[in-house]
Order: sequence, then C-alpha cells, then structure tokens
Amino acid sequence: MQLNASRIKFLQDEDVVINNQKDDAAKELLNVRHDHDVYINLLKVLTVECL
Repeated sequence: MQLNASRIKFLQDEDVVINNQKDDAAKELLNVRHDHDVYINLLKVLTVECL
C-alpha cells in the first residue's frame, strides 16, 4: 500500500513540474511573437522538425 502511495506522490510531483514547464514555455512564446526574426526562425525550425 505504501508503494502505491509513493508512486502517486511521485506522479503528482512530476505533474507539477511538467505544468510549470508548460506555463514557462507559453510565456516565452508570448515574448517570441513580438520579435519578427525570432518568430520566423521558430516557424522554420518547427516545420523542419515536423517533417
């Protein structure tokens, strides 16, 4: 029973970290949209990555 509680605690902590990273990335993307050159470069990089 304690092993399951430990796993749940670990997953909850991991979820908090991931959500914080997503929030930080969203804030950075808001800043990128104001810099045309950085935005164009980001689009190129993401397009290549998708291919």
